[in-house]
Amino acid sequence: NAAIRTAAASAVATNLLARHDAKTYGIIGSGIQAATHIEAMLCVRQLESVRIWARAHEKAQKLVDTFVPKYPQVQCT
Repeated sequence: NAAIRTAAASAVATNLLARHDAKTYGIIGSGIQAATHIEAMLCVRQLESVRIWARAHEKAQKLVDTFVPKYPQVQCT
């Protein structure tokens, strides 16, 4: 699956290049790849918050609503 491969590559890059104490992840877009990217980042970082931006607020909110029950320890907005 292309979305999983892309997210995995982003997670590897994040693990190698991003600050290891980073606790917030920002994502632009709420399309097909957004959910897999968030999942991948949660595998390489102990995130406290995820911030989602999308042109359509409803789509961003739908993505937030899917992650809140799965990861209650992460503030998702």
